[in-house]
Amino acid sequence: IQAIYDAGSIRNNAFSLCFTRTGGSLSLGGSYMQQHRESMRFSPLTTIGSGNMYSVNVVEVRVGDICIACRNTSAGENSNSADQEIPETLKIFSDGKGTILDSGTTDTYLPAMLDPYFRKAWKETSGMTFSKRNHKRYTYTYTDFQNLPQITFVLEGMGEGDKDGVVFVVEPVAYMEDVPIDATGNAVPWTGTTKLTNRIYLEEQHGAVLGANSMLGYDILFDIGGKRVGMARADCSGSTTSVIE
Repeated sequence: IQAIYDAGSIRNNAFSLCFTRTGGSLSLGGSYMQQHRESMRFSPLTTIGSGNMYSVNVVEVRVGDICIACRNTSAGENSNSADQEIPETLKIFSDGKGTILDSGTTDTYLPAMLDPYFRKAWKETSGMTFSKRNHKRYTYTYTDFQNLPQITFVLEGMGEGDKDGVVFVVEPVAYMEDVPIDATGNAVPWTGTTKLTNRIYLEEQHGAVLGANSMLGYDILFDIGGKRVGMARADCSGSTTSVIE
């Protein structure tokens, strides 16, 4: 991207990605707003560094409605608590490389420190046990699937309109592999059972990796020149490459 920008082929030093399970779009120089289902919101890039890693600042993580890493609470406590101390479960997202948005990594890897809190919230939300066994397929009814929680990340906001943070929701259809889907990426109900694989792992020792599966259904702008990342829910079903003039 830098070379294309330096050559004057695009106006802005930026690109955006809009993924589905089967394709998506790449835009050079900006984002393709015709795909957007909402206004794009922005979070500062904390690093734009070696290996093209793009780091963001996570200020809250929820499993379903349960906050497991909050700026003003201990893990799993009510977010209205007067305790303003940042817990270790949130600090760990900034450790080492920080939390990176990495389209080159297929799956999502969260801090190992979150394991007991994540598993407890998962059980309370879905009634099912979160498995730590990588790549193992488990049997689900469609009702089981519907009971799986959203995983919500709140990123540091940028500007007056985003002072409360940028909410980034990872749906079960994104983090579970082999879900039957339609042309727009929505889950198709099934009868009986089917086998699915959970592609969220709780094993990062430093920071976190929000991989390609966490990005499904969003247009994500990597604005290198503006040192920010933009996020908007989008229809990514059209596989295109565009240059934003």
